[in-house]
Parts: sequence; C-alpha cells; structure tokens
Amino acid sequence: MKFNKKQKIVLIIGLVIVSALIYYAATSTISSISGKAVSRLGTGTQVAVTKENLHQYIESQKIIQELPKDALISLRLYNFDTGVRQWEKAYVITKGNVEVVNTQNLNGDKLDAEIIINSKYVLSAEFCTAIKQARANNDFGYELKASKASLLWKYRGMMKYNNCFE
Repeated sequence: MKFNKKQKIVLIIGLVIVSALIYYAATSTISSISGKAVSRLGTGTQVAVTKENLHQYIESQKIIQELPKDALISLRLYNFDTGVRQWEKAYVITKGNVEVVNTQNLNGDKLDAEIIINSKYVLSAEFCTAIKQARANNDFGYELKASKASLLWKYRGMMKYNNCFE
C-alpha cells in the first residue's frame, strides 16, 4: 500500500503519539491472560495499561522524550458504544509530558496535529497492528494544524518510528 505525502506526514505525527505503545509492546511484558499491555509505571510491579493510566504509560515511553521541544499534539479517544460518536478522553502531548485534558478545552490554534482514534484499539498489546486495523476500519483520523513542510522539518528526527505505517 502506497501513501501520498500528506498521509505520510500524518502517519509520522500519529506515530509520535501512538508509537510509545508500539515501543512498549515490543519491549515489555504482555499479559497472556488478558492480551492487554502491562507496564511498570514506575511502581516496580506490573500494572495493566488502562484508560485511567494511559497518560502515564505514554509519558514513560522513549519516543515522548524524543519529541521536538516545541511539539504540541492532541490525541482524542472516542467510542461508538451507543451508536453515535462519544468523546472519551483527550490528551495533550509535548516533549516528555502527556496531560489529560477536557475534550472541549483543546486549543486547536497552537496544535501541530490532532489525532483521533477509536478507544477500542488503544490498549491492544500489538499496537502497531492495532493502528493499521484502525486505519483499515476508518477508526483513525487526523487533522494537521500546520503546513506539511513545517511539520516534516519539525518532526524530521522522528522518522525512525515510521515502521508502524509502512
């Protein structure tokens, strides 16, 4: 499957947000009973990654530490449990930090990109596969808030995380 330039840019930015989960799935212990990712989250004991501790889990990943110092990305989770889109949680991701925010209070003017994904994919142990599935099922969306050229330059150091979307 070939991607055009816009799709590649968005996928790279999306990768910035979700590749923390990809990296974790590749390097951490996976619960064989639940199929969910588990994390130590600094506690010394394994903790299942849930929607409640997802921000800590993402924040602990190397990729978040490697973001450009002026990166500003939102990740919004939703579900269709009632037949209509319901917003669940929103996160603002910056270099080394992930903050849970109210979905109504996102300042879109300053964001580099907004990534939107159905929450049913977020806690998958094989997150790279989950992102591909979400895209195939039209459960993954994005909106660039800056020009493609400026985002390519700004996130050029993140290209090493591109393998999830090839």
